[in-house]
Amino acid sequence: MIELSKNFFTDFCKLYHYKPSVTSILWGYYQNNKKLPDINTDIDELIDPMNYTDATREKKKSQLRQQGIISENSFSTEFIETLNTSVDKYVKRFVGRSESNNSTGSSINVIKFLDSKNEEIMKLCSKYPDCKSLIVDFEELFDSYPPIADQLIDSPSDVIQTFEEDLNSRSNPTFVENPEFHVRFTNLPEEYNVRVRDISSRYISKLIRIEGIITAKSDILHAVKVGYFVCNRCGEFEVVRQDIKTHYLKKPIRCQNCERRDFRFIPKKSTFIDIRRIEIQESLEFMQGGEQAARIMVLLDDDMCNIGVLEGHRVVISGIPILISQKNDAYSKFVYANNIEVCDEDFYNINIEPNDIKEIKKLSKDSHLFDKLVNSIAPNIYGYKEIKEAIVLQLFGGGKSKGGIEGVTTIRDYIHILLIGEPGIAKTKLLTYIDYLAPKSMYIVGSGSSAVGLTATTMKKKDTYSGTEWGQKAGVLVLCNGGIACVDQLNTLDPDNMKALEEAMDKGTVSVAKAGEINKFRAKTSILAAGNPRFSRFDSFKPIVEQFDIPPVILDRFDLIFPIRDIIDETQDRKISKHILDLHIEGEKYDPETIIPIDLFRKYISYARQRIIPKISKSARKMIDEYYITLRQSSGEGAIPITVRREVSLITLSEASAKVRLSETVEVSDVQRAIELMNFYLREIAMDSETGKLDIDRVITEHPKSNRDKIRIVEDIIKKLVEESDDELANCDDVLNLSENKGLEKTDVEKTISELKNKGIIYEPKEGRYGWVP
Repeated sequence: MIELSKNFFTDFCKLYHYKPSVTSILWGYYQNNKKLPDINTDIDELIDPMNYTDATREKKKSQLRQQGIISENSFSTEFIETLNTSVDKYVKRFVGRSESNNSTGSSINVIKFLDSKNEEIMKLCSKYPDCKSLIVDFEELFDSYPPIADQLIDSPSDVIQTFEEDLNSRSNPTFVENPEFHVRFTNLPEEYNVRVRDISSRYISKLIRIEGIITAKSDILHAVKVGYFVCNRCGEFEVVRQDIKTHYLKKPIRCQNCERRDFRFIPKKSTFIDIRRIEIQESLEFMQGGEQAARIMVLLDDDMCNIGVLEGHRVVISGIPILISQKNDAYSKFVYANNIEVCDEDFYNINIEPNDIKEIKKLSKDSHLFDKLVNSIAPNIYGYKEIKEAIVLQLFGGGKSKGGIEGVTTIRDYIHILLIGEPGIAKTKLLTYIDYLAPKSMYIVGSGSSAVGLTATTMKKKDTYSGTEWGQKAGVLVLCNGGIACVDQLNTLDPDNMKALEEAMDKGTVSVAKAGEINKFRAKTSILAAGNPRFSRFDSFKPIVEQFDIPPVILDRFDLIFPIRDIIDETQDRKISKHILDLHIEGEKYDPETIIPIDLFRKYISYARQRIIPKISKSARKMIDEYYITLRQSSGEGAIPITVRREVSLITLSEASAKVRLSETVEVSDVQRAIELMNFYLREIAMDSETGKLDIDRVITEHPKSNRDKIRIVEDIIKKLVEESDDELANCDDVLNLSENKGLEKTDVEKTISELKNKGIIYEPKEGRYGWVP
């Protein structure tokens, strides 16, 4: 048997996300015993040589159990099978590399492999030039000809050239003369997957697989594929095939006629190929705390330029890292793409196996489904049932509208939630947990964000091919398209920057018009935001706008707003204290009967979002209609009634509830759940304490109906005094006295006078004397 190295165990643990300590344990056992562990291996045999204390040994065992490596005191069957499968693949590849790799043999094998793809080649020919690429599954190639697959990894340029030369040398029946096909490779194994930040010199000129999110792209440019040159001395022409990866024009070495080196390039007779440059940012879910997302440029050519990739799309690329010469003998790098695949967005890229579907359908029929889902949202945070229930609905999202113009006449299917309240009550922890749970999400802080960082921008960039050009750069809301943006301390975001949220929250798009470039990006992103009051304490008797530096137009676009108060309650405080102490002392131990494992939670959401598009039943429609009419009528006389936005929110929340149940129909129970959340929100936020009536102005303006009445009384008094006065000025004392006679408090009157002055409605030419601005 081939001897295994420590690198094998290191790569094995990285591939399956085991902790580094597992590498040390496996490598130590292999060194001592010259064999791999099996299900009969005693765990103590592995751990004892490490000279751990009893407490540390038990801790290590506990960690191994949590990772599914051991059960009781021996290795789990699943882990041993995974380890043995990895060793078999390693040995097979090692043996493959030791076989003869002469070019003649490889070419024959390439011909044989392409012969087996003859049916696919014929289909490709019938679609040329709309389709130019033969897609080859790497695993299929490896199963048939392992040496070629290994050569493809080590010398991709040569192997790809061999494949394409053979493919293009065949008599391929097309409607175009001299067709040029490409061979592109897909489905590279996980062991060849490299994070963007880890693309080092060892991967240069090798074939690798990278995953990431597109943050920027250029226009389609044109590079010389075959250059036509004419000798300036004798007029002899030369044709030189170019390598677009080199970024410079390759001229003939010398004229074959006169042996001079003086040539001029003739563009009209040369052959060009389309190219496009995109910027890839590494996938956010693989980043660890404190890491900055790494980026790299990727070069697409020919038919890959027309795939239709957009900023925010998640892609998988098979490509070759290439060096570009810079100043001072330094080199920068980019990836020359052989193949690019656009993955489904957000939860849609989660792989769901048949066994998972059985588990999902079983869970959907659980009578305590909603309780389990609510308990599974940040289980380390005690309480907040209504808030967690709303977040569950946000994760599932609403249904898609039929017909209409997207973002104009359709009802959005994404939900926005705002949490407001005092510091230190776990708002940030809720946001960071959702950032961890949702596969396509970002956590940002308002004070460190700009309008450009939130949405998108057009910026000047130096392009290798075309010099300086204008390009687009995507921000958080575009990158999280189809996912969730967790915005902490929303109130610290600059008011001018906050305006950038309006279009994305309402229409699901981001429009940028700059330097003659007009672009519109998709940004169907749910926003989960949190904010603190101006003076650190929330006052339920004051309008929200008066307490938070958040514009009314933004507040009105949130479907649900939850105030979180730090109320002194001995019983509740004891429960919270016990919960925190239990977490600290015993660790996170959750009852599987009440909490859903996070992997199953993600798959459940993914399944619902992929397959469930609920329709509203007649009874549910009637209930929504009646509730909306009741809300409108419950507003007091003179109060601003509930707007149609609340009905839209109710529809979306009801559809999300149906998706949670994996139901194709929105039932009355779904509407009832949405109504309960809506009532909780309106009761806490939009209820005027003085009138006992709903007034949406408590949410979207500084003045509810009761305050507007007071302002109107003070205005009328000042107007009347001004009209009756010889100098057209009202005395402050008279205003206060007359206002008190009308039942107004002195402090309220003084505040109203100050506000009227600030807004330029009245002026004060003399102390204590007010004039009315015409």
